[in-house]
Amino acid sequence: MSGLRRADRGHGSTPCRLDLKDRALEDFSRALELSPRSQIACYNIACVYAARGETDAALEWLGRAVDLGWRDAAYMAADEDLQALADEEAFCRLLDRLREDQHRTPL
Repeated sequence: MSGLRRADRGHGSTPCRLDLKDRALEDFSRALELSPRSQIACYNIACVYAARGETDAALEWLGRAVDLGWRDAAYMAADEDLQALADEEAFCRLLDRLREDQHRTPL
């Protein structure tokens, strides 16, 4: 399955785990070209940058994902691809923002 299809199927399927970071970034960027408001593609791009140790870029793309509608704070907090960001203040602020939004948004 190509990275493009992975980005469209759902979160958590980044090929970072397969150590294909450059290819993953190309695939998710292509997915974003096809669907410019894809929160999932932005989230997956953030995962690639985090796995590559590019913290600022990872946080920027994660912020875009949240701005576009990413709402799964629990998943984001537990995502192994984002563990490098766990101690970053900006990452914690994003998680807090999501958690606050979840408490305000009725089911």
